[in-house]
Amino acid sequence: MENLTIESAPQRLHLEQGLGLTAHRLAELRHEIRNHLNIIKLSCAVLQRQRAADPDFRESLLEIEKSADGINHLISRLRAESHGHGQ
Repeated sequence: MENLTIESAPQRLHLEQGLGLTAHRLAELRHEIRNHLNIIKLSCAVLQRQRAADPDFRESLLEIEKSADGINHLISRLRAESHGHGQ
């Protein structure tokens, strides 16, 4: 996957305006996405306890959790990049 960074505040502002996104709206979106990810992870944990004896089921749940963790990591990177470039 391509690593996209925004090198300067004017570039970031141009991108935000082009997308119709402000720093505040991006923060809201990150928060909303994380809320959904937390529900997914909590549901996986509950299902793992309920179906602990089924190794295939557990493996599928672990894959779902791993994907949720990956999305959470991407959100953290976006946050770090936005704060690292003057926000």
